[in-house]
Amino acid sequence: MLFPVTALLMAGVLALDEALRPPLWLLFLALVVLVPLTVIAALRFAKAAELITRLRAAGVLR
Repeated sequence: MLFPVTALLMAGVLALDEALRPPLWLLFLALVVLVPLTVIAALRFAKAAELITRLRAAGVLR
């Protein structure tokens, strides 16, 4: 789950660099802020999906 999300983010940042040629500090900011936040959000989504699946298998949820 983590690798595809990170790979897509890195591809996006590289495409942004190629298209706009922003200053280095802006790319650094994008890598340091956006990548960890997106990965954390993806992990939270995956954990919630796993929890819902387990609760449905246990018969707690319909």
